Amino acid sequence: DLNKKLHQDNLKAEIYHQFRKRFVDKEIELICEYKTDKCRFDLVCFESQMGGEVVGIIEVRRVNAKKEPNYTGSQHRRYSSFGVKLFYISEFDKITELLDSLWDCFLELKKEQENVL
Repeated sequence: DLNKKLHQDNLKAEIYHQFRKRFVDKEIELICEYKTDKCRFDLVCFESQMGGEVVGIIEVRRVNAKKEPNYTGSQHRRYSSFGVKLFYISEFDKITELLDSLWDCFLELKKEQENVL
């Protein structure tokens, strides 16, 4: 359905826009449609200073009133195998909460890196 596809694309664009506005001078970046040999992630957040480690993977989901999203399927297992935080989002009003969570993950990763040094 075109409306559902547009919703996903617009949601990705708004996440990217709010991310860039909020973290303009921070050590954190966001890539849209990051591909590996096994997966294509909607958005990937990474730290840009100490080795470019991945902070989190963001999957944008369609809103489907008929069923709950499958958070245990093969895609979820594949994405979880990367060992980083996985975020799902399907609503515009959850973007601030998502960005807060990404920032918390970034701070936690940075603290772990500093403890190693």
